[in-house]
Amino acid sequence: MNKIMKSIWAIMVAAIIMQACAPKTDLATKKAELKDKKTELKKLETEIDSLEAEIAKLDSSHHETKHTLVMAANPRKGVFRHFIQIPGRADSRQNIVVSAESMGNITRIVGEEGQMVKKGQVLASIESEVVSTQINELKTRLDLATQLYEKQKRLWDQKIGSEVQYLQAKNNKESLEASIKSLQAQQRNSSIIAPINGYVDRVFIREGQLVNMGSPAFRVVDLNNIRVEIEVSEAYIGQFEKGDTAYLKFPSIDKEYKAPIKTIGQVVSADDRTFLVEVELDNKDGKIKPNVLADVRIVTYKNKEAIILPTSLVQQGKSDDYVYVVSTENNATIAKKQTIKVGMSYNGKSEILEGLSTKDLVITQGGRIVSNGEPIEVKNQE
Repeated sequence: MNKIMKSIWAIMVAAIIMQACAPKTDLATKKAELKDKKTELKKLETEIDSLEAEIAKLDSSHHETKHTLVMAANPRKGVFRHFIQIPGRADSRQNIVVSAESMGNITRIVGEEGQMVKKGQVLASIESEVVSTQINELKTRLDLATQLYEKQKRLWDQKIGSEVQYLQAKNNKESLEASIKSLQAQQRNSSIIAPINGYVDRVFIREGQLVNMGSPAFRVVDLNNIRVEIEVSEAYIGQFEKGDTAYLKFPSIDKEYKAPIKTIGQVVSADDRTFLVEVELDNKDGKIKPNVLADVRIVTYKNKEAIILPTSLVQQGKSDDYVYVVSTENNATIAKKQTIKVGMSYNGKSEILEGLSTKDLVITQGGRIVSNGEPIEVKNQE
């Protein structure tokens, strides 16, 4: 306190002491004196306020009320989406193991691993000499069986001999005819043919190898259309539907896609409590291979007109969530605690259901160090 203020206070103290030491007078006199002193005190207070204001202007060491520096912005309104993120696995709709349809030695292999082939293209040839030998042998046996059958038929027509002999001869002849037809069909299938357009993924045979009918020979895969299989927890049943958009990322090939959900399984697995969801992708460039893993995101909640805030701004109280907003009271800018109701949160963003509008100015930096009613200075409006 400066010398002037000390002098004023000294005068006031002396007056009070003198008054205390003065002899007692009557009540009216005392009241009059008290009134005079109050008038003097009021005058002194006015002078003190005036002096303090002048000192504040002249004294650079004088400190004004401190204001916390903050930054603020209006919350935005837009579409809020909540996703589930789960792994998926790519697979081909047409992933076919081509088998040999006849028995014999592999004489020629045309299809190579990685080769693009067309439907109907010859992949390998099977030497059918064994089949031809078998056919010729059966034809010889058939000639004899035919003669025996015709002889038994003539006798039976004349009511000579037994019916059993006739039927046995007939059955033997027809059995040999069926065997020959089967071998002839195998002979016609002496080439292994590509059943679809696609790539030769594996070759299971080698030239000179003896194969039987049904032996695996090639794996042919069509990569033009790929399906991604996703096993989704039963907790999300009913939260999305066929046709909704799925967002897929393949980290191994650094590719991202979005495509509609093609099918949703109707059965929940008893083992892991999941149901199957499939998404089809156009893969004409062939970059996605079967069994490649994908990160899949599916929207489970959507609000087209949501008030959205960064989740980091939301503070938790004992019973409510809140944020600090910029408010003006008595011509002063202060931080005001604003109670809000938070809906869903995803990826650092929160949906605000109640308590805020786009006109509110939310403190975005400094909100963790201010208190309710504290004077603030807004640096800039983001």
